[in-house]
Amino acid sequence: MAKDSRPVHASLFAGLTPAGFEYYAGNYRGEAYECLRDCVVFAGGQPTCPPHLVLSTMAAFAADIERAVKEVDAIPNEKLNTKLAQAIRLAAMVFDRFLRIHPYRDGNGHGARFLVWAVLGRYDHWPVRFTVEPRPDQPPPAPSYMEMIFEYRRGNKQPLEKYFVECLKPPPAPPPQQPAPAPQAQVPSTPPASP
Repeated sequence: MAKDSRPVHASLFAGLTPAGFEYYAGNYRGEAYECLRDCVVFAGGQPTCPPHLVLSTMAAFAADIERAVKEVDAIPNEKLNTKLAQAIRLAAMVFDRFLRIHPYRDGNGHGARFLVWAVLGRYDHWPVRFTVEPRPDQPPPAPSYMEMIFEYRRGNKQPLEKYFVECLKPPPAPPPQQPAPAPQAQVPSTPPASP
């Protein structure tokens, strides 16, 4: 996936594109297709990578991921907490950068969430509460998925990274249910009147 996400994107979105636009699946914006060549998109109200730069930007991104993965791989397994912390940082960076580039016409959020799974899964940490579909969200008062992304982009990386750590933990078990009390026979307070 780090080398080229297009085959995975094609697999995830085959059959989900509008009729006649099957090329949306597995092709970057800026590629030589009518509706991709000049496709400009905004994400969260912000401009993303210009279409003519997507291919080269994704190649540079893949090289950066490969370098970062080698750094995390080099951390000895005995330093489990350090390795996990670096894997979380890498997953958050990859997630944000993929969303900033927005290489596809559609499915970028799904692709970014898949990359989080790929990065964390490489180190045998599988999210139990972070889905590729549907978009995950946090119940209030926690920051929403989108708020965490915007905070990350403003330099406050902690909420998104902490969220990824929390997604690795199983959800809290519900409190044990108390057995229902046995029904009590209704005893009339006054004897029935005789006929």
